[in-house]
Amino acid sequence: MSAIVCFGVHILDTIAAPIDEVPKLQNSVRVERILHAVGGTAAGVAMDLVHLGSSAATIGVVGDDPTGQFLLGLMRAKGVDVDAVRTLTGAQSSSSVLLIDSLGNRPALHVRGVHEVAEWDDLDLAPLANADFVHVGGLDALSALGRTEVVTMLRTLRARGTFVSLDFQSSAQHLTPELLELVGEVDAFLPNDEQAAGLTGLTAIDEIAHALLLTGVRQVIITCGAEGIYFADRSQTFKVDAFPATVRDTTGCGDSVVAAYLSALSRGYSLRDALTLASAAGAAVASGIGSLGELPSWDGLCLQAGVLTNTASDRTEGVK
Repeated sequence: MSAIVCFGVHILDTIAAPIDEVPKLQNSVRVERILHAVGGTAAGVAMDLVHLGSSAATIGVVGDDPTGQFLLGLMRAKGVDVDAVRTLTGAQSSSSVLLIDSLGNRPALHVRGVHEVAEWDDLDLAPLANADFVHVGGLDALSALGRTEVVTMLRTLRARGTFVSLDFQSSAQHLTPELLELVGEVDAFLPNDEQAAGLTGLTAIDEIAHALLLTGVRQVIITCGAEGIYFADRSQTFKVDAFPATVRDTTGCGDSVVAAYLSALSRGYSLRDALTLASAAGAAVASGIGSLGELPSWDGLCLQAGVLTNTASDRTEGVK
């Protein structure tokens, strides 16, 4: 398998479930579970990659507080290479409190913390040099990074032959059309349907995908919840159905789609099989609580998706 590096946002999630009514004043509500999980569109993807049997390293920042050290400890324990995650003195780590209701919705309280102040000099970019795949997650949240330098980094990676994927951390209301400049600099863009609609100002999925392709991105992969995954490139469009799931928590579903897709491509799976595995991963995560949910091992995921286990290591269709 090829080397996969995740660049971007690292968040500690504290999850309470289920909670359908937030208590007022000094009242309290008893819930079934409260747990901590690794979140963020870089760290979460890396955790899923390792869970699925791929090797993954991350690049990013945490604060010099107990939250940051706990977050890194969770990632190390899973087997993620966090050597390039730097600790910034005097900064607060990014964290979220997620209140999961009985339908799987997840209203969130979020502290941006260190991601609001991190600059290029704070980042250790060394792992990018040997990466075959780089997933860039959450550039929208790393607001102090200059856009020109971001574009230069993306172009340098692609010129080197690295397959670069991108998704954003923020929900649709916090994304601006200016971010489309970054979409045009990568091989694969993987938003959810609300993010994609917010970025383009469109509602029809085929029109959204067409508008995104006009930026110059090679692949558009839009997750649509129970409607499955919509794929478009310059030669084809198709939809992969969602797998049945009793939704308990949608936290981390998008990260699992990205991780399964990249893990499949790095193993030599075909484009359609990779997307089928990605869809199965999203359903498995939604079926549990937390960012890993009920995600199985790689062989288990292949079994659930009805895709034959592939031992190939060469890149196949869909990967340059």
